Amino acid sequence: MKSEFKPRMLNALLAVAGIYVLLLLRPTMFGDRFVDAQVGAELTPGVLLRVHYHERIPYYMLIDGEVGGLIGDPVRRALERSGLVHRWEATPPQRQLLLLRGADGYHAGLGWFMTTGRMQFAAFSEPIYQDRPNVALARREDDRLASGRSVSEALAHPELRLLLKKSYTYGPLLDAAIAQAKPRSEMTSGDNLAMLRMIGAGRADYLFLGGEEARALLDQADPGRRRFKLVQFTDVPPGGVRHVMFNRSVPPDWINRFNGALDLASSPNRTDPGHQER
Repeated sequence: MKSEFKPRMLNALLAVAGIYVLLLLRPTMFGDRFVDAQVGAELTPGVLLRVHYHERIPYYMLIDGEVGGLIGDPVRRALERSGLVHRWEATPPQRQLLLLRGADGYHAGLGWFMTTGRMQFAAFSEPIYQDRPNVALARREDDRLASGRSVSEALAHPELRLLLKKSYTYGPLLDAAIAQAKPRSEMTSGDNLAMLRMIGAGRADYLFLGGEEARALLDQADPGRRRFKLVQFTDVPPGGVRHVMFNRSVPPDWINRFNGALDLASSPNRTDPGHQER
C-alpha cells in the first residue's frame, strides 16, 4: 500500500504543477479570440503595460490574431520595438476611460483625441494618425441629404434626425456646429454597424463618421451601395489627430520609449503634431 501511495502522490503533484505552468503561459482571451499574453523585454519586474483597444474598422481590429489597422499597425510595431512589456486587451471605450482615469497599474488606450479635459488625467503619445474629413451616411433615397452642401444645412433641417454616439466627439468644428444648431437627434451606445442599421430602419436619418471609417463600414454592410450613400460636405476640414492615451501611473520614460520607437514616417495620413483634438 505504501509503495503504491508514493507514486500516486508524485503523479498528482506533477499534474498540479503542469496545470500551474499552463495557466502562467496561457494567452489572453478576448471573447472567443486569443492574443499573445505579453510581449517585450521587461523593464520593471512584475510590471506590464495593458494596451486597450476595441475593434473599430479600419482603425484597429484583429488580423490573423494580431491587432492591426490604420492605428493598430504603427502602435503594435512601436510597442515591439520599444521593448516595453505589454498585453493587448479588448476593452469597450467607456471601460477604457475608467481605467485611464485612475485604475491601478499601467494602462494605455488606442486612438484617443487629445482634449483639455483628458489632459487633466492622462498623458498622450506623439500624434499617430489624422482622420480624413467627416462625412455623413444616410439612406440612399433620402434627397434631403446630398453631397456638395454645407454641414450647417443638414443640421438646420427641421425634419432630419441626427444619430449620435454617447460620449463620442466629432472634432471641434462638428461638435460646435451640433451644439449651436441643436438638431433633432437620437443617442445610442451601439457600434457603427448597429448605428447604420438604425438609419436603415428609419430610427434616425444620418450619422457622422470619419471618411475612411464610413467607406469601410459601407464596404462591410452595403458593398453595392444599394441602401446607403456617403454624403460629403463642402465646409468640413480634416478630422482630429489620434494618439495613444496613457494613465498617469505610466512612467514618462516608458512613454518616451514608445514615442522613440514610433515610425511616424511610415504611418498613413501622418499629420503635424500641432493639430490636436477628439
